[in-house]
Amino acid sequence: AYAVMNGTIDPGNDMDVWVGEARMTVAAQHSPTDPASELPSPSAELPLDAIHFIDSAQGLSHLLTFFQHLLPAYVAIDLEWSDPQPVSIIQVATSTHVFVLDCVNRTPLYMSVLHHLMDWLLRREATTKLFFGFPQDLVRLNLLFGPTGRAFAADDHVASIIDLYTQRVRRVAVSQPRPVDTPLGREAMLGDALKDLDFDTVQRLSAEPLQHSVREEIAERVFTV
Repeated sequence: AYAVMNGTIDPGNDMDVWVGEARMTVAAQHSPTDPASELPSPSAELPLDAIHFIDSAQGLSHLLTFFQHLLPAYVAIDLEWSDPQPVSIIQVATSTHVFVLDCVNRTPLYMSVLHHLMDWLLRREATTKLFFGFPQDLVRLNLLFGPTGRAFAADDHVASIIDLYTQRVRRVAVSQPRPVDTPLGREAMLGDALKDLDFDTVQRLSAEPLQHSVREEIAERVFTV
């Protein structure tokens, strides 16, 4: 994630980042004026007085004003919940502060200001939002605000999202026995032929004896990492 944000990925090794249904390419380059310079070290620690718990509409209003003046290039957002609450707390972090937003104190005024804050953050294209498991968090946000008639389902409600939980797929070429040369492989081929009503293939496979020496072929295996 830090390689994406601070531009230190190797040249020629651009990365694709998915934002909803759209894909943007993060180029392998770094600009001295890149706002990623505000990012802290991955091992940085925040002092306790930089962590703020907010449980009032006035506090949410002050936080929105803070963000509108700061205009952060990046924020990290994480949700926590415990049934029966759809969301218990929302954590929003900048490079220097962490804000823990209470979602159990759900008065109409509080929920209205909270929705306005989240809507402003999610819509703002100039602020990249880092999530860990964004689809599930989005479902939880909709469960939280659904009873008030508000949701984040439309495409124009979210922009500049990076999901750090996005799974990577690795494809590897491997040697494996030809299905026709193994009992299990041939059984699977016979099943497919019967399902397709391909009786010529069924007759051919049934009449052809198994090979004493198993032949191998190159196949592709897919691993999710």
